[in-house]
Amino acid sequence: MRRIAIESTPRDRNGPVSPPGLRRLRRPTRPHRPAMREMPHQILQFDHWRLGHKQVCKKIHRGGNADKCDANKSYKEAVAVAVEKCADDTKEQTCYICTEAVHWKTKEGLVRMCACRGGSGFVHVSCLTEQAKILVEGAEDLATGTTRADCDAFNVSWGKWSHCGLCEQQFHGAVRCALGWAYWKTYLGRPAWDTIKYLAAQQLSGGLHEGGRLPEELACLKSILEVLSRQPFSAEQASHVVNAKMNMAGCYDAMGRHAEALALEQECERQRAVLNALAGKHCPCREIPRGRRCRPPPDKYPGERHLFG
Repeated sequence: MRRIAIESTPRDRNGPVSPPGLRRLRRPTRPHRPAMREMPHQILQFDHWRLGHKQVCKKIHRGGNADKCDANKSYKEAVAVAVEKCADDTKEQTCYICTEAVHWKTKEGLVRMCACRGGSGFVHVSCLTEQAKILVEGAEDLATGTTRADCDAFNVSWGKWSHCGLCEQQFHGAVRCALGWAYWKTYLGRPAWDTIKYLAAQQLSGGLHEGGRLPEELACLKSILEVLSRQPFSAEQASHVVNAKMNMAGCYDAMGRHAEALALEQECERQRAVLNALAGKHCPCREIPRGRRCRPPPDKYPGERHLFG
């Protein structure tokens, strides 16, 4: 039998070279893609992945999602700032809730920024958070109550997020800021229209104001207004909008933007006058000439937004 010598085809850096006269079956070519240099976002994505994107995603996944991860991070930073500012006042003291100097789980120190004096009022922010969470869960059904007693009972429980349990005075400064982040991270996963989440956002904005973080407070108030604008128009929704705008005016004033603060306050006063007139209360514009007074309250509350135009 005649033997045929089969020589290996020459190779180069791009792979094997086909023998002359032999057609290779090729796969269908893909559509042309632009070069990487024409898509800088892909380069950034590759660099981010190579430099640690996978590790960052693991942390976000453990935290629940990006919002919860960011809230937890901001909460820990705020607690560290509050503990540092209260360090001189809390030496050799214990928490009045857990009776420990250092929290057993978070290893955080003590704080006290209320009206307590002497050796009382020292507490961990984590202990305050757990106490308020338990009390609000027990009174959550009263948040939408229609009676005065239900509202008062819920307000007492909800006040534990911002008031001391001993002197019953509101926390201030860095402690109030830390409690605001604690409130927000606790109820962050609720629907946007939930009453408890709305109160948490209000608490966060007040804490940011107390902590001197005005740009973050302004962003928080804008988010609150955006959520309220998507809700059905009602007297309660309109009142919340006016309150949020008044808080935003105070933030503008603290930032030195006095012209914007004044314009927003005047707008809130006009809107509040309309609400009072529709509710049958005293309208501050009754001293204005008759032709410019508010219309008398109708039989039914109108559902048009142009009242605030």
